[in-house]
Amino acid sequence: EKGYGGASQAMLILSERFAECGELSRQVRNSDLHGRPVQADGRDTEGGFMRYTIRKAVSADLEAMFEIEQACIADPWSMAAFESSFAANGALFLAAEAESGEVCGFVTANAVLDEISIYNIAVKEGFRRLGIASALISELEKSEPYRIDLEVRESNASAIALYEKCGFEQVGMRKNFYAKPTENAVLMTKFMNKE
Repeated sequence: EKGYGGASQAMLILSERFAECGELSRQVRNSDLHGRPVQADGRDTEGGFMRYTIRKAVSADLEAMFEIEQACIADPWSMAAFESSFAANGALFLAAEAESGEVCGFVTANAVLDEISIYNIAVKEGFRRLGIASALISELEKSEPYRIDLEVRESNASAIALYEKCGFEQVGMRKNFYAKPTENAVLMTKFMNKE
């Protein structure tokens, strides 16, 4: 513990800021960027509205998050990995909850000192292009970290474009980082107090 007092204090402050974030409610138009209706699990697709809430995830959300990850990510985490990461010091897990109460998206991350590392962001089919991924990132930013880091598959152009829109910059590459299929990871960082 010697020599780590400042680090522990910084992580505690970051975690407290995150805990104070509370819930973020959003109402979004239920259509894509081209004005076409988006099917959102049986909701009104004729230009109606869909509400969702961004909130701190609880252990009861892990099963739904696991299922979304299995459907969305080529090399998904196991349930044991979700549970272990959720229980770790500095864990920052957020869930997007639809009006129906179902979890429709999530972000898993970890805070060390004043830096956040995003592990996974996923949004369930039928809820995409509604700003949920951006809202999840924005909610993480409320904890006022110095920087946020993430990795993304080199071929995932839409995710890279989203992260760039959110203010992330490409800062490097990890060769053959991903499996199933083997692929490079683009390293991206957002400095929060960039001047």
